[in-house]
Amino acid sequence: MADFLNKFKKTLDKGVNTVSIKSNILMEVNRVKSSINVLNQDVQKQKNDLSDLFYKMYLQGSINIEACKTFCLKIQELEAEIKIKENEIEDIRQKEELLLQEASKKREIKEEVHFPITPQVSPVSQSESIKISKEVIEEEKEAEEDNKKVCSCGQVIDAGAKFCSGCGMKID
Repeated sequence: MADFLNKFKKTLDKGVNTVSIKSNILMEVNRVKSSINVLNQDVQKQKNDLSDLFYKMYLQGSINIEACKTFCLKIQELEAEIKIKENEIEDIRQKEELLLQEASKKREIKEEVHFPITPQVSPVSQSESIKISKEVIEEEKEAEEDNKKVCSCGQVIDAGAKFCSGCGMKID
């Protein structure tokens, strides 16, 4: 049971960590996409203003190239900012991959350093210890006679049991 719970906890921790990383990345990407949308709207407004200006100049019969150039330069600046923001999204995606790989490595390290849980044993006197040892030896003999196993805690384990009924340890 403890093994199952440990696996469940690891899976749950992995899922929570992954969701946390991905949600933070999603928020960053959406923030950048939002600013790209604002920039695209600005580009469209500049293009509309340029079109209006050019049409008015056409109607007047004189086209001022410098006035048009100002709008064109502004549009180019906005498009360059959009490109920077798009590159920022790519950087965020790469950061996501690195964070997920780091999280995976940390989980692997934790799994390698896993120490099994040992049952708590209260201190006993020497005479009690000898008495308990004799009882364990007798139970082991009985178990051997009945083809049963004895857990490290001294509990006789029934044939086919997967866990010790005394301490809950998994039986191999």
